[in-house]
Amino acid sequence: MSIYLVVEPVRAPLHGVIPMAPEAAPIKNALILGAFAEGDTVIRTQGIVHSPAVDDTVQALEQLGVSVSLSPRGYVVHGQGKFVARSAERVDLGRSEWTPPLLLGIGARLVPDPEMVIFEPIAGISRDASDGAHYLLDQLGRAHAFEAKGQAYQVTPGSQLGGGSFRVPPTLESWIAPLLMVAPLAREPVTIEADPTIPHPSVWGVGQLLRAFGIFLDENDAGGWWRISAPQRFHPADVGIGPDSAQTAFLLVLAAIHAGSLKLTQLGELSLHPVIRPMLDILRAMGAPFKEQDGEITLTQSACNLTAGRFDLSPISRLLPVLAVAATMARGTTRLEGIDTKVLAEPGVRAIRETLTLMGAEIEVTESAWTIHGGGRLQGGLGASPQDPIEFLALVLAGTVTDQPLSITPPWGYLGQNPHFFDVLGRVGIATTLRAINVGLAEAR
Repeated sequence: MSIYLVVEPVRAPLHGVIPMAPEAAPIKNALILGAFAEGDTVIRTQGIVHSPAVDDTVQALEQLGVSVSLSPRGYVVHGQGKFVARSAERVDLGRSEWTPPLLLGIGARLVPDPEMVIFEPIAGISRDASDGAHYLLDQLGRAHAFEAKGQAYQVTPGSQLGGGSFRVPPTLESWIAPLLMVAPLAREPVTIEADPTIPHPSVWGVGQLLRAFGIFLDENDAGGWWRISAPQRFHPADVGIGPDSAQTAFLLVLAAIHAGSLKLTQLGELSLHPVIRPMLDILRAMGAPFKEQDGEITLTQSACNLTAGRFDLSPISRLLPVLAVAATMARGTTRLEGIDTKVLAEPGVRAIRETLTLMGAEIEVTESAWTIHGGGRLQGGLGASPQDPIEFLALVLAGTVTDQPLSITPPWGYLGQNPHFFDVLGRVGIATTLRAINVGLAEAR
C-alpha cells in the first residue's frame, strides 16, 4: 500500500492570517546545549512551539533532572552542568530525534551514581543510521559508552569522547551537527572533515549556537572542515530563534503566485534576516507588492502579476526549487543565477528540476544558473517522492498551480517534526488529502 498527499489546484485568491512558528530543530538543539551549561539559558521564540522534536526533548531533559520553564516568550533551561537519572528508570526519548552522539554527551554529564541509564525508544533511527553513529563514535574513541538493547540504548555515566581527527563519509553527513554539539566535552580536540561538494546548512546553524554558548569553533564550511578545541565549558546563553525560514519562504511564494489578502505574523526583526529579506526583495522585483511592519508581512492583490527577471540567488541558493515554481508562473524568461554549485548537485534539486520538466516547465541549466521560461500552469497527476523539505515545499507549491491534483509521497520525518504544516495550509484555503492506494504485482509490472 502506498500513501500519497494529494494537493488540490488553487482556483481563487487566498485569504488568511498566519502566525509563523519558529524553527523546531534550533530550539531542540538550544535546549540540549542549555542543559550542558550550568545556569539559566533563555531561548526566545515568541511563543511555545508544539512540535514533537521540542516537546519530547523537554520531557527527556526533565526526566534527567533538568527543569525547563515555559513562557509566552519561549523557554528557560535551568542547567546544572550535569544530569541526574536513576538506573531503575527509563528515559523516554519519544519523537525528539535525539541521536546516539547526543546520548554520549548526556553520558559525559551524568553523575556517577547509577551504573547505567537506559534511553528508549529512539524513534525513526534505522539500523543503518545507528550503525553509522557507532562508527563515528568509534573513530572518536567512545570506549564502548553504548550498548544497544533493541531500540533502546544503555549509556555508561562519565563516558567521554576521546577526540581526534577523522573524515565523515557522505552517507553519514547527517551526524556532523550532533557530533559537533558534543565535541566540546571530549578529552582532546576534535577535527571533522567531510565532502566539500555537499552543502551543510544545518551544521552552520549549530556552529552559530555553539558560539552563543561560549564554545570556540574553527570552521571552513565551504571546504567541509570543522575543529573544536576540547575540553571546553558550556556557558548559559540568551539566544533568539527566528521563524521557520523555509516555511516562510514557501508562504511568500504561495502568496505571490495566487494573490489575495494574506498576513504573516510573529516574524520578529526582518531587516537583516538572512533568508526572508532576500526572498522578499526578489518577489517584490517580480511584481508582488509585499508590505512589512512590526514583524508582519502583508500582501493585498486581486490577481497574480509576476514578471520575469534576472535574480541573484547566492544568499538563498537552497531555496532555488521554491523560486523556480514562482518563475514558471511569471511572464517571460527568468534567470536564477549565483547558485552554489554544491546546491545544483544535490539530488533533491536535480529531482525537482526533472519533476517540474515532466509537469511542463521549460528549464535550462548552466554551471551556476537556471533559466526558466514561464507563463503557464503546470500539469498535475504524477506521483513525486521528495527527499528533502525544500523539494517537498516546492512540489506542494507546484501542486497549487496544476491543471489537476498532484500526488506526493509524504516526507513523514519532516511532517512529523512540523505538525502545524497542514494547519498553515488550511488557514489560507489550500486543500490537501492523504490517500492510501493499493498497488498489486500485476499493476507494478
